[in-house]
Amino acid sequence: MIKTIFSGAMIPLIFFLFVKEVLPLGEVTGFPTIMGVKAAPIGMAEAYTSLLRGMDSVQYNPAGITSIERNEIDFSFSKSYFDDYFSSVSFGRRFPEGYFGFNIMYYSSGEIELIDLDGNERKVIAEKDYMFTTSFANKKYKLIFDSDFVSYGFNVKLFHTTLVDQFGIMSSFLYDLGLI
Repeated sequence: MIKTIFSGAMIPLIFFLFVKEVLPLGEVTGFPTIMGVKAAPIGMAEAYTSLLRGMDSVQYNPAGITSIERNEIDFSFSKSYFDDYFSSVSFGRRFPEGYFGFNIMYYSSGEIELIDLDGNERKVIAEKDYMFTTSFANKKYKLIFDSDFVSYGFNVKLFHTTLVDQFGIMSSFLYDLGLI
């Protein structure tokens, strides 16, 4: 059990140190605009970190994937009145070492029309976002106040956004730590 906890804790640390040395920090900044996945968290202003279970919890609290009992696949798609759309695919599985998950999200805000100084018109996609997430979580039994278990987890994310057809491109590595 100690070996599993140690190896689980070392993965994000090694990843963070690698990214810190390879990527220049502080040169690009941005705000991930990926939308909420499910109606209940959106209705609660996304204050849903300790309630959501399964692969739905990857975006809110990675420790929530410890509720997976067998392989779990989740698909989500929505298209709004203004031609923007969002889609998500998640897969989670329980292994002897812990719980692993993978998630892909895509958001497009639709087309806009640009007119240059010469009067030429062209339509471009205003915004495209992609997020790739890998998750790991595990349970520690009888850790605090004789509760049944405490779940912990982490996400490592790659976020990429393109604004107005190549005028603004940003990529970021993000990570989340969670505890339930």
